[in-house]
Amino acid sequence: MKIKIALCLLLLSGISGLPAHAETLEKTVQLAGQWPAYYRQTKTIALDPARELVFAADGGEQIMVLDTDLNPLATLSVTDSAEVAGLYYRPEDRLLYAACSYEGLHIIDVSDPYHPFKTGVYLPEDTSATLNSVYVADSTAYVSSWISGQFYILDVADASNPSFHDRIKLPGAVGLAFPMDIYVSEGYIWVADNVNGVHLVDVLDPTSLKNFLILPGARDMAVDGNYLYVTLESNGVEIVDISDPENITSESEIAHFDPEGSGNERAIRVNGDLAYLAYEATGIQVVDVSNKAEPVTDPSWTYTGSGAYSIALLPEQNSLFLTGSTAGLQKIDITDKADMFLTASYDTPADALAIDVSSGYLYMIDDEAGNDPSAEGLRILEISYINTAVIFFLTGFCATPGTALDVGVTGDYACVADGDHGLEIINAFDKTNPEIIGSYDTDGSAQRVFVSPDGNAAYVADGDAGLVILDISDKTQPQLIATMDTPGFASDVHLTGSKDYAYLADGPGGLVIVDIQNPAEPEITGTLEIEGGAQGVYAYGTCAYVAAGDQGLAIIGIADPAHPKKIASFNTPGIATKITLTGDFAYIADGTKGVCVVNVKDPADPVKDPDWSYDSSGNVTDVYSGYIVDENIYAFIADGPSGVSALRLYYKQDPTNPGTDTGGGGGGCFIETMGR
Repeated sequence: MKIKIALCLLLLSGISGLPAHAETLEKTVQLAGQWPAYYRQTKTIALDPARELVFAADGGEQIMVLDTDLNPLATLSVTDSAEVAGLYYRPEDRLLYAACSYEGLHIIDVSDPYHPFKTGVYLPEDTSATLNSVYVADSTAYVSSWISGQFYILDVADASNPSFHDRIKLPGAVGLAFPMDIYVSEGYIWVADNVNGVHLVDVLDPTSLKNFLILPGARDMAVDGNYLYVTLESNGVEIVDISDPENITSESEIAHFDPEGSGNERAIRVNGDLAYLAYEATGIQVVDVSNKAEPVTDPSWTYTGSGAYSIALLPEQNSLFLTGSTAGLQKIDITDKADMFLTASYDTPADALAIDVSSGYLYMIDDEAGNDPSAEGLRILEISYINTAVIFFLTGFCATPGTALDVGVTGDYACVADGDHGLEIINAFDKTNPEIIGSYDTDGSAQRVFVSPDGNAAYVADGDAGLVILDISDKTQPQLIATMDTPGFASDVHLTGSKDYAYLADGPGGLVIVDIQNPAEPEITGTLEIEGGAQGVYAYGTCAYVAAGDQGLAIIGIADPAHPKKIASFNTPGIATKITLTGDFAYIADGTKGVCVVNVKDPADPVKDPDWSYDSSGNVTDVYSGYIVDENIYAFIADGPSGVSALRLYYKQDPTNPGTDTGGGGGGCFIETMGR
């Protein structure tokens, strides 16, 4: 169960800051934050060709050391912020430099790839610094800071004690600059600014910078000889002649190409006459750049097995390495650009399967990651905010003995449905060191758990074994109250505020209603077959909302628990597996189609709300809605291999009343505790 704090959703009238005509404003959904932080990744893969090593970060807290066949050799937890955003490797020193978002630049000794260790760290005094890319030349590190619009120059001659040398603030339109990548070549520093373009800086006089190319969307760069290649987010790639850096003009921009034409260009690497372009959604596109003025491509020169965020080339092995949102780390054979294929892969941690949110923390269940069972279990992320952006900080991790599938939080305790191992109770009072203090091995395979609002009882959907009711008033010694078999496969359970009935999504058994007024003797009072099967359920008032797989949403009348009846259905675009309700809106975890939001104000006439629905890059299996901070309303999603995402749901600014951003939405007031 997921207990929501007592809130009142912003009504469409009568609330300060929310105009009475809000229903006429255009609504929209905005990606407000992710963990791992894929959207800020730049150079998150580094190679040591001589030793045949790959260093990779998935945007989370770890750096992985692998051989070039992607066999893991070691992992190192670098940061508590869970955002290793940029990597640079110096083979001559066998040192790896990691830009760690809010936690500085870390220097890691990888002389022994099986036992990497941190040698030094630089922490900026400016707490707004958000490091995201690093380049090292000689004994100097150049580190870009994304949100604060600047880059740092650090003396790293002593790897155990990196020190501050200078900080350069970038110029930008209306004072805005967002450096995404940094590169040093031939005495110049090149900075890709996502808002303004590319800045050129003299290494000997870094204060004499200028915004020499207006290239909005500049994200990633590669330098090859006298040419600079710049990816422009959603607008292709620019090739610039940099043979005379002091006299670069618009005429130096000799070519622009966008072979896919679909935008979301993330990274580019160049080897001789070929450029490899990473697309967030569609994978890799190869471009022949032997004639820089006329790049040539072909529809067959693509790899579409996975979208790509960052890439690295190993020409000696005809290989390309990529990180993507749904496939972790991959190795691609690029011998034939018309027939590129996968040769090895490594599933990085943080496959988000289920979530709960409580008191400023997000509790995330990881699915199994790679072959390491210690990577599967419960992660606790602190939720922080910068304006409307959501930042996640990893605070703690607890491995579970089984296959963790769901989590429900009550106070400082997390109850985990742990598959064949039943229910695990984790003490999370110390968010940095959560530990299992109690468990109960159910007869079946615990799929989902609902915890009563008082925290004294747990209701477990136990697969083939049906429903299990546990007394957890003593968290160290959970006791069985009752079990009850169901006709199908119990995959989810939910209770209404009255706590008289439990509603089970029973797979092929449909919706099962259980009288629990006497918890020691539960009794099935009503059942209803659900087309597509029942995978998730949320009960509120006189309706049960059922996630029905490929049939989407089924709305069932439960006013008479002995005779549930179908009121309406709505076929979502994906595979509906989980559902929650906030106000008049049902939020449906719809698999690879993201989150489908349906207005159920009239249960007999459910209508999709396309403005607040969100098509994510991963595989949504859980959703938490109705979380309000400073009049901003958020939904959180468990997005499978893409990790966790925060979505901001709001009304767009009223053009007739500039400055009015409602920052909220939904309908109806729920000044009561709503469970899930």
